[in-house]
Amino acid sequence: MTVTLEQIQEALECLDRRMAERRSEDPGRYEGADAVRSLRDALGGRLVRYSVALNPGARVGHVTGMHELLVVAGRWLIDCGEEAASLGGGRVYDLWSPRDWRHVHRFYGDIRRWEIEADQPAR
Repeated sequence: MTVTLEQIQEALECLDRRMAERRSEDPGRYEGADAVRSLRDALGGRLVRYSVALNPGARVGHVTGMHELLVVAGRWLIDCGEEAASLGGGRVYDLWSPRDWRHVHRFYGDIRRWEIEADQPAR
């Protein structure tokens, strides 16, 4: 399945609106895992996660001790969280771009430390 950057941005905007509504209903609720799974259901892709304890080079994930990302179409790495943005990072990285790979390594550490979630059927 081919997914464009524009489709990803549109899905992220929709997700942001939905998450803002949920936060207004229950301000203390953490939405990170729900957000990345919801985006996977919309765009497809595979979830990857890492533990900060096992990936000490990662700058993102220290708040919860772990972090989840989505890889779509073998090309786009998507971060639904806000921590990377607070550190000067983005939300979408093109894995075909050497420049973006440098950012991925900078924010998310050693990709050999990531776990890839087994295929899950869409909900």
